Amino acid sequence: MPYSAKGAPPLPKEYGKMVRSIFGDLDVQLVFEPGRLIAANAGVLVTQVLSVKRAARTYVIVDAGMNDLLRPRCTMRSMKWWR
Repeated sequence: MPYSAKGAPPLPKEYGKMVRSIFGDLDVQLVFEPGRLIAANAGVLVTQVLSVKRAARTYVIVDAGMNDLLRPRCTMRSMKWWR
């Protein structure tokens, strides 16, 4: 999953070639779960602005919680915002 515009993750086929080049022929079957590579960019958080507080900084209160945006915040990933 790309965490910045600097680079994209390898395609599954490229990733498989890399794993094979590193581990060679171990006479085992490796199984990978693609997880976020497939699903991470598939969602959109839709929320409603409940209140706006203007002070030294502007605060916007919405009907979503930090738990909905925790991963992007922890990884300092940029997010796109629409009005």
